[in-house]
Amino acid sequence: MASILIVDDNESIRVTLSILLKNAGHEVFEAKDGREAIERLKGEPYDLVITDLKMGKIGGMEVVKAARASIPPIEVIVVTAYGSIETAVKAVKIGAFDFITKTFETNELLHVVERALERRSFISEVKHAGKAVTNRYSPDSIICKSQGMRKVLDLIERVCEAEATVLISGESGVGKELVAKAIHNNSQRSKGSFVALNCAGLPESLLESELFGHVKGAFTGATANKCGLFEEANGGTIFLDEVGDMPLPIQANLLRVLQEREVRSVGSSKTRKIDVRVISASNQELQELVNQGLFRKDLFYRLNTVNIPVPPLRERREDILPLLDYFLEIYSEKMGRTIPSVSKELIDLLTAYDWPGNVREFGNAVENMLVISKGDYLSPEDLPPYIIKITELKPDLESSASFKSRERSHILESLEKHAWNRTKVAEELGIGRNTLWRKMRAYNIVKE
Repeated sequence: MASILIVDDNESIRVTLSILLKNAGHEVFEAKDGREAIERLKGEPYDLVITDLKMGKIGGMEVVKAARASIPPIEVIVVTAYGSIETAVKAVKIGAFDFITKTFETNELLHVVERALERRSFISEVKHAGKAVTNRYSPDSIICKSQGMRKVLDLIERVCEAEATVLISGESGVGKELVAKAIHNNSQRSKGSFVALNCAGLPESLLESELFGHVKGAFTGATANKCGLFEEANGGTIFLDEVGDMPLPIQANLLRVLQEREVRSVGSSKTRKIDVRVISASNQELQELVNQGLFRKDLFYRLNTVNIPVPPLRERREDILPLLDYFLEIYSEKMGRTIPSVSKELIDLLTAYDWPGNVREFGNAVENMLVISKGDYLSPEDLPPYIIKITELKPDLESSASFKSRERSHILESLEKHAWNRTKVAEELGIGRNTLWRKMRAYNIVKE
């Protein structure tokens, strides 16, 4: 049994919620507005607060702040009208556990309440055992010397205790899946599965089947029932990479899963309840896709409850040397060789280069250097050929105009070499197709 405070200036809503929660075995208290709620919070140790957003001079946002400032912090569920979802998302960002609309189903409400109380119980157990969530981070997991990555780690620490959906944004290769795994591994779901799926490149029918499963005979080739990834991740976390590439019909299905917490296999009329945390990522600006009508606005709000932007490597050059040490260590151990020393000239080049493919490209370059080097000393000559060609090993590399001019020429040469096949060009350059496309747009490279 939990102690729950209901805050709403509408008496009928307070009564309805009170009856539902009392029938579920909880002890329920009521406050008719934000002012009364805040006064009650000063003297009573509630387990959970359920509050409306708009209530005169003191609204739900103030109630959320007061509840989260309590010692220990109290979990909060926000009840909102459909048109106020943006405000509800802001409430989650300042500490609310989740939000539900005023058209909620009874089971939906009770499920959110259960999850909020489970989170409170979990945090109490962790603190009682004296284990700080931040201690679970391995120094080798995320390199964070730069201020930009320290902000990322701070966000990870704050959201791993929550159940809110998370959207990780950033260019290809910055380490978005690594961030997602860090959130999962440091959450109360860490004992559950972490299931990842790249939504890009999969046809609509296959993507739907992968996510939600299918029944035998649902389509040609469906010779047996198949469990979808949402069910596979039940009790854990599902990571949807490149979610911006998801077709609109699948977006509608995903929104229903997020709202109803249930899935229906392709070809089936039955639904099954699931308990999955959704973390998504995109190297595209989802808000821009929403503006273009390519991504559902309501789904964007659901996925973007908390946003974690991961900066590109060129904006956090302080991380290059720690990353170099990290990759040299793991790849040297993998190859069974001594960790080599690195020349100052090579370090200067590695630091000055923009790394359009980000950490993924950087790690591949370090592995490549270890493969081709002959001794225990790395120099500029050990750089991958495409980087050598771009830099030309000139001392004026740090002159951005000169460097960008050479990079543009090299990209154009590679495009002409491969008959403007961007997939082949990206493979030759060791970068992603989206990164190549951004470079082409930045350098105004078009096929005549």
